Amino acid sequence: MGILDKRIPNMAHIPQDSTTNDTSSLASSTSLPQDDIKECNNIRPPQKAFSSEDYTEGPDYLDGYPLERLDDTDTIFLGFQMRQVNWLLDTTKYEIPEEEQVCSYCGAKGKLHRNDTERVQLTTYPYADLPTKITVIRQCYKCQEYGNLCVDAIPGRFEHTNMTQKLADAIFRTLGYGFKGSAYEIALLNRINEEQAALLVNRYEAEHGPRGSARGRRRIGKKQPNN
Repeated sequence: MGILDKRIPNMAHIPQDSTTNDTSSLASSTSLPQDDIKECNNIRPPQKAFSSEDYTEGPDYLDGYPLERLDDTDTIFLGFQMRQVNWLLDTTKYEIPEEEQVCSYCGAKGKLHRNDTERVQLTTYPYADLPTKITVIRQCYKCQEYGNLCVDAIPGRFEHTNMTQKLADAIFRTLGYGFKGSAYEIALLNRINEEQAALLVNRYEAEHGPRGSARGRRRIGKKQPNN
């Protein structure tokens, strides 16, 4: 699935489907952007610095960008019907002035033409023990200099997957503390699908060794004593 497959009008509110299947494969969500499409950094966080201390409940921000709470919907999670919590981030509200926008290919400034918007849905840490999604609207551009396409980078995204960095870090910490559960158990605890959990387990073991081994038991960021 290409990165520009899900285009929607540039609007602040998105109608949500009544049902969402959360058991799909990661074949599309973990693929890198197409070779001829790059991400650029033409958005900036709002002037106010947002932090978790500013809020009393829920994932009300993503990398400093405030989120809007949408209606909850039904979803199928690991074969069970559940409620899903939906949030919205419209990054087109935070674009830098057109004369400052830079093409990620040629470096030309002020040559980007707005070329529709794209909707990307991220899985984040469970809210109220329910599967939680963040729908991000980002701007797509076409360079008037050479005709290349580029898109705004998604704040708080874990390496082009459809999950947040915050969620990935939380699971990596759990694995670093010695959790030996299966990918299914990790998915159940974090309200994500099993394929996403397996992706993170494989990434962790590639960097730290198999869980249960001496190397795999090392905690992330903790220096081990010499034997």
